[in-house]
Amino acid sequence: MTIHIGLIGAGNISQTHARAARAIHGVQIAAVFGSNARKLWHFAAEHAACYTDYEKFLAHRPISRAARANAKCCLASPSTFLAVAPSQQQRP
Repeated sequence: MTIHIGLIGAGNISQTHARAARAIHGVQIAAVFGSNARKLWHFAAEHAACYTDYEKFLAHRPISRAARANAKCCLASPSTFLAVAPSQQQRP
């Protein structure tokens, strides 16, 4: 079973989150949401679909989990990757 992750944020720490997610067997980055279009398009060109509209991001399929990518929501190792279902997300 593949888990499709949606990343919220396309800043520098997002690359770390994407690497951690990809290191987990069965995990793929499906979409990225961000407000900085330059960073977003650069990031998403390598990884996934990109969105500046949060509702469209959450509507992207497949996304089985969404994770906010910032330094306070860190991933210590691939085995600690935590995310919540898009239906439980609040607007950033």
